[in-house]
Amino acid sequence: MPLKQFLKESGSEELSAGQKLQFGIINTNEVIKEMDVKSLFEGLKFCISKAKLQDNIKAEYLNEANIMFKKTYNSIADIKNRKLFISYGLDLFTLKPQKYIPDRIEEANKLFLSSSTKDELKDSYDFYSEKCSYLDSAQIVLKLPEYLIEISRKLLPADTAARHTISNDLSGISWPLLQNRRFKTSLDAIELAVKADSTNQYAYTTLPLVLVLNNRFDEASKIYMKYSKKFIFSNFSKSYRLIYLEDMADLEKKGITHPDFQKARELLNK
Repeated sequence: MPLKQFLKESGSEELSAGQKLQFGIINTNEVIKEMDVKSLFEGLKFCISKAKLQDNIKAEYLNEANIMFKKTYNSIADIKNRKLFISYGLDLFTLKPQKYIPDRIEEANKLFLSSSTKDELKDSYDFYSEKCSYLDSAQIVLKLPEYLIEISRKLLPADTAARHTISNDLSGISWPLLQNRRFKTSLDAIELAVKADSTNQYAYTTLPLVLVLNNRFDEASKIYMKYSKKFIFSNFSKSYRLIYLEDMADLEKKGITHPDFQKARELLNK
């Protein structure tokens, strides 16, 4: 959109740093020199978007984004800035993993654990839940699932109405954590999911397999025996037994196995 048309439609002659970058009024080097945190975050957003779209100049934009990201670190005491810092840090790490990013993100994550009021905890939970809604290696390396679990642990007694949501969300991240060989974190997630809502049928599709991979076959066998002949939800076509067998096979295709898989199969095929 041409600048004149934008100004006319927006009804404002004041442009943000991001808009000035978009229209070529300023360049990224000018934003890098800024002390204003809002302008730095807008410049960071602009550089990341360009790096995602233009491979031929990706390195240039990533270098500038890294400079801006480091400059915004001192602003993370503010919750809004902290969310932006983690979000853009995740984008940067996904585009080009660098050792310093997890350390900086870790400091921001720790600040969220200081949340104490119900509203603060709910706000923190919503943020981490959204970030973990689709898990890949970047979120896992940056420990976002661990912080979702810890925030959930604090929110549960503060807001019992959130227990169903917590159970569903933690059940949801348990499986991709297994696929990424984060067995202990997967166990923490699924055990808290069951604690939050023991009636969550979905949680029991993953729980016994998580227990097996954490060397707790005796506990897993009891759950296998209890649910193997049942069907998940009244209108669902698959039995727990079929899900259990398919999930073990799926992990084996990814090179993830355990000596007790055979024992589990023998139990399920009785």
